[in-house]
Amino acid sequence: SPTWKGGLTKKNYGQNWWSQRRKARERDLFNCVRCGKSEHENGQELSVHHIKLFRLCSNYQEANELKNLVSLCRECHSFAHSNQNINKEFLIDEDIV
Repeated sequence: SPTWKGGLTKKNYGQNWWSQRRKARERDLFNCVRCGKSEHENGQELSVHHIKLFRLCSNYQEANELKNLVSLCRECHSFAHSNQNINKEFLIDEDIV
């Protein structure tokens, strides 16, 4: 396909991303904080979402503070970034900052 860009790549969220991601999932007891679905029910690890978008933070330390991270299942993570999220649930973006 002419639109193929060589496959998916993982974003670089800084040196502490993987440890902070694990801590956020542990803090949230491996459950989605929006719908309550567990990782076991989800069939995969939960996503860890930046409430204040990563690109709006001044550095990765600010972005990856535990208070800025929340565990969400795939469906809830998609919802958080969608136009259906009219109340900006779990989202601080440039319209709010």
